[in-house]
Amino acid sequence: MIDHSLLHPTLTDKELEDGCRLAIKYQVVSVCIKPYFAKRAAELLRGTSVKVGAVIGFPHGNSTTESKRYETELACKDGAVEIDMVINIGKALGGDWGFVEQDIKAVCDEAHKHGAKVKVIFENDYLTQGGAGLSSDDFKRKLGQISERAGADWIKTSTGYGFVKGIRARLKQI
Repeated sequence: MIDHSLLHPTLTDKELEDGCRLAIKYQVVSVCIKPYFAKRAAELLRGTSVKVGAVIGFPHGNSTTESKRYETELACKDGAVEIDMVINIGKALGGDWGFVEQDIKAVCDEAHKHGAKVKVIFENDYLTQGGAGLSSDDFKRKLGQISERAGADWIKTSTGYGFVKGIRARLKQI
């Protein structure tokens, strides 16, 4: 049930390889890695039960839809069987629901074409005040409905990097 995250920006290739070996040792379900490392991770994990997952548009979701689609294609061709995509949170907060749905759908369609599953990441840390005229809970429900319509297999609530905005805001208050 554990998804071993190997996403810190400073991880070296050796540390990523060590992380994959650790995933094998503890028999986790998957490693979630940087897209450039998907091919190497697939080589290291071949013959084990550990799956390769790659992040797309990580960590802020601000890449173009076509960039996300192409990044998904490359990650899948390199051996990723799970894709964790980050929505464009600014577009969502602004209520551009059509854009958000098409962005998610493009990634889901590409991933599913390769037999991969997709997790859509909302980054709930940015959603505490809601958005687009909706309360926080209603906003998250709306994103869930959009993700389901677009073909998402799962929803994920955080990249693990959203708190940075909150820290900066709190520092400004001090």
